[in-house]
Amino acid sequence: MDTQNILKLKKLTQARTLDCKNALEQSNGDLEKAIIWLRKQGQKIAAKKLDKITNQGTIFAKVNADNQFGVIFTLSCETDFVARNHLFQELSSNLLHIALENQCIDLKMFLKTEKDGVSVQKIIEEGVARLGENILITKYATLSGSLVSAYIHTGNRIGSLVSLSGQHDKGLQVAQEMAIQVVFSDPIAIDEDSIDASIVEREKLIIEENLAKEGKPAAIAEKIMQGKLSKFFQENTLLAQPFFKDDSKTVRQY
Repeated sequence: MDTQNILKLKKLTQARTLDCKNALEQSNGDLEKAIIWLRKQGQKIAAKKLDKITNQGTIFAKVNADNQFGVIFTLSCETDFVARNHLFQELSSNLLHIALENQCIDLKMFLKTEKDGVSVQKIIEEGVARLGENILITKYATLSGSLVSAYIHTGNRIGSLVSLSGQHDKGLQVAQEMAIQVVFSDPIAIDEDSIDASIVEREKLIIEENLAKEGKPAAIAEKIMQGKLSKFFQENTLLAQPFFKDDSKTVRQY
């Protein structure tokens, strides 16, 4: 077997040397057929690993050049060792580029999108074959608007994507600060009106049960209820939270 062809195939696919040797043997030395053979092997490997738990991984986010479309996703794997591997990082960078270039608005569309004739799903399966672990996109979201900004906190374990409407000379700065604010304070909604009604009802029930245990009179209990709900909204909605750069202002005031 031609060693140069093995090395060339290894460089093209980043597969293991032994796998490249086997692929060329199965393909009678034809590089194109060998690549196809490796992809088929990758599909089999991926299928075998679907039952493996993917509780490690990294969050990736990026916006396009005009700051009007952004994507954020979690690429999950089985171990932290693989999550820190340069091949895993290269895979994520490639996926980010494809998502932005094609403005894939949801995961289903993204997985079907092709680069150089190869779908994102196949690219991920090839990553599974190279890295030897199951790899999945477990969360995927996009935003578009006048100004979009992304922020990934140190360690790549938490990130955000924010879209602002309107125009302002400091708009991009504000968008970037809001992306940091979201990571810093972890709001569950933009404002009180946008909180899911079931979450508010759950919170009311918890407060009511606690007040009942304390035996507060109805009139006082109602005032305490409103006060506690108000505090809940302040702590958990973006616009009511203290601005991380100046806590004398709420985000809304800023």
